[in-house]
Amino acid sequence: MKVVAFVPMYLPMMGGIEILTSSLAEPLRNKDIELVIATDSLTKLPHFETINEVDVHRFDFIHALNSGNAHYPLKVLSEVSAMLNQLVPDVIHVHSSAAPHTWFVDRWLANHPEKPLLITQHGCLEAQEQLSSVKNIAQRAQHITAVSNAVASSFCEFVGELPVTVIPNGVKIPTVEPTDEGRTSPELRIIGIGRLKHQKGFALAIQALAQLKSLGIDCSLTLVGGGAELPAMQQLATELDVAVAFAGILDQQDTHRLLSRSSILVVPSRSREGFSLVAAEAAFLGIPSVVSDVGGLPETVIHNQTGLVFPAQEVSQLSQHLAALARDRDLLTRLGAGAQERARAAFNLQECADQYASIYERITHHI
Repeated sequence: MKVVAFVPMYLPMMGGIEILTSSLAEPLRNKDIELVIATDSLTKLPHFETINEVDVHRFDFIHALNSGNAHYPLKVLSEVSAMLNQLVPDVIHVHSSAAPHTWFVDRWLANHPEKPLLITQHGCLEAQEQLSSVKNIAQRAQHITAVSNAVASSFCEFVGELPVTVIPNGVKIPTVEPTDEGRTSPELRIIGIGRLKHQKGFALAIQALAQLKSLGIDCSLTLVGGGAELPAMQQLATELDVAVAFAGILDQQDTHRLLSRSSILVVPSRSREGFSLVAAEAAFLGIPSVVSDVGGLPETVIHNQTGLVFPAQEVSQLSQHLAALARDRDLLTRLGAGAQERARAAFNLQECADQYASIYERITHHI
């Protein structure tokens, strides 16, 4: 079986969808399912390459739709059509229905209504994403999945009450060895991982660090990732007189090494998050997370069992949670053990792949 997965971005980008789809490729291949990626070119990456035995096709989806040139989207649509006509996939799998690739997939499917379509929704829909193309492609889908109940509810509020299967993201177990460094260090080592943009809320973590320092708590903050807000965050750290280590963009292995030596992961997102892949990865390493209560984060991290949850954008509550973990290392240890135990059951990559493989089989045979 051949599946073409349309994703907003792909490797070498290291966001949640990119890591999930690349991780699923091997277990799906073991079931004789070939995964082919179609994604946005975004930067000057090759229009075609093979990464870890996965063929990757890149198209100018965003540039075409934003060009103001009516012919450019049609040119890209022609390129997408040529790829799909050549590959003859058994299933089209759209990850994130509000992404620019949806416009092109929807138009191709209008001429190929017989082609089985699976949609996986990864984030809660924002107002600006409630587009007609989202409704159109939802009506075409033979099956819809979501990575959390919060995402499923958000999607159905807009497109209508369609059946949605919730499949939490599976996680490839980090290969680095878990350590006790973060739990035993006198310093509370806080780490944040992700794109440095407003939505991710890392400025709130810098503000919380300043509050912890004012309480005399020995702590540090490391931020892994790059993005448009990096200069503003560096300026904020300077203004608040706190030392923040900006580690930049690291590969997955180096990220996991830093994570394994940390005490706590912070995910202070302001909106939209459907699932936190990095919190699930941290859980496998026995690192608990402090997350905001947006979207599916309280489903990824269970309050007072596998981490702590705070009201979004409430810096004082975030700092209180971090202070509690700094002062009560038994609590830190208990939450880390709970996170690790739950991760093995809830975020199993093979089970995730099995569920997707089962759906591919059903929709190709119209079961």
